[in-house]
Parts: sequence; C-alpha cells; structure tokens
Amino acid sequence: MSVQEFYERINGDYKSIAALFKTDERILTLLKMIFEDENFDLLRKSMASQDYETAFRAAHTMKGFCLNLCLTQLQKSVSDLTEALRGTVKPNAAELYRIVEDDYANLLKNLNELVHE
Repeated sequence: MSVQEFYERINGDYKSIAALFKTDERILTLLKMIFEDENFDLLRKSMASQDYETAFRAAHTMKGFCLNLCLTQLQKSVSDLTEALRGTVKPNAAELYRIVEDDYANLLKNLNELVHE
C-alpha cells in the first residue's frame, strides 16, 4: 500500500500532507510516531474511570496531532469528543468516544499494513 492509499483508506487528506512534507518517506516517519503516542490509551483509561478532565486533555492532544498529520476522519471524531468533554460533560460523550475508538482502530489497522507491507 502506498502512503496515498493509506490516506484514502482512513479518509485523510493526502494532498495537504504531501504539500506540507513533500515526500512519502517524511510522512511515513511522522505516521510511525503514532505507535509511540500514549494519548489514546490515556483517553481510554480516563473514559473508563470517568476522569473527564484527563480524557479532555488526551482528546485535545489527539486532535492536534490529527490536524498536523491531516488525519481528517479521526480528527473530526476526536474533535467532536473534545467538545463533548469541554466544561460540563455532554450526555453523548460515551457514544462519541466509541466513534473515536472505531476511527483509531481503523487508523492503526491501516498503518500496520502500510508499515509492514
């Protein structure tokens, strides 16, 4: 799979990331950093323990790296969750978290295929 195909599979914005970083090698180097990022695990644990302040910070951080890496689909779902966790937690936060979980799982599945192909 190419980096462009990866972005198509995860509903990302390949054109924008390619314009920013110029080569697929640079993009891939940045994408591999996702494997080391602990924010999703922190988000998962925080949501499970209903520590919504920590969950908000983890989601907000994820939103930032999604914007920087043009991960459009995950950025949208994590942004929706971030807003649901901001201040007073909205009743739909758990549902929005499940969407983030699905989008993140899709990202990891496809990133594993890209890296190990």
